Amino acid sequence: MISNQAAHNNESYRLFGKRPLIGIVPCCPSVLTTVPALIRYFALVFTITWGVAGICLYTPAVVHLFRRWPASTNPLFYLAVYAPSVAATVLTAKYDGLPGLRVLFGRLLPSRLALRWCLIVLVAFPVVGLLAGRAAWLLGGPDVCIPHWPHFYGALVPALVIDPGPFGEELGWRGFALPRLLQRWSPLTASVVLGVIWGLWHLPAFFIVGLPQRRLTVPAMLLATVSVSVIDTWVFLRSRGNLLPPILVHLMTNHCFKLLGVSFGVSVVAGASGAFLILLGEWTLERGVAHAQRKQP
Repeated sequence: MISNQAAHNNESYRLFGKRPLIGIVPCCPSVLTTVPALIRYFALVFTITWGVAGICLYTPAVVHLFRRWPASTNPLFYLAVYAPSVAATVLTAKYDGLPGLRVLFGRLLPSRLALRWCLIVLVAFPVVGLLAGRAAWLLGGPDVCIPHWPHFYGALVPALVIDPGPFGEELGWRGFALPRLLQRWSPLTASVVLGVIWGLWHLPAFFIVGLPQRRLTVPAMLLATVSVSVIDTWVFLRSRGNLLPPILVHLMTNHCFKLLGVSFGVSVVAGASGAFLILLGEWTLERGVAHAQRKQP
């Protein structure tokens, strides 16, 4: 027989949970909670990132000071990309103090469960990438290259250091924003909302020469960010709020498919397919649990 508490705990970590996940992940209570805190957070993030982008677009004299750097390694680029984590740190320090900062940065500490999900991410992404690349080849696209695996995983180490995205964004998106979204909405709704905001946050990059977004379309970017947001929420909940698996998801999203020779378009389809399969699995599990509970005397 499944107790009500056990059923609640099981539902708490499913994407189709019907109640908000209040208290499921460690989130310090503060004077500003849920919607007010989120509005202030997103306003600060967009102000920093879009402000830097405005400088790059409309003040060439300032950008000229950094002319020896390409756009993706420009110090201004790092400042813009680190805005989510900077804003999360500033607002947590202001409203929750040192206890809140300990909770926020404590999510970066490895646990046995988090390391297990990190391993799953490191294995699953290349498998999906190879399958997606081979499917694209069967449809007339270029063939995927099977890498030398030590070199493949070795290349991810400098990528984690050079790419500001994983650490610069995830402490904010998944460390600050997602727990507060989960206090108000279901995991699936929170994933979609955060994915759309995350995609719109990238808009200035479509107009800056030297950034990869210049070659993309906005709908494709939104599909990618919503899909990855669903995957991130899933691993975030399954790892009990640890940030290491979402950081690895971000890293693998940015670099795994490129290292395998898979195009961005194919990677978007692969990400959307992966998110769909996760949702399908969660929905099937939800139906199975509901059926089992109905059969109980």
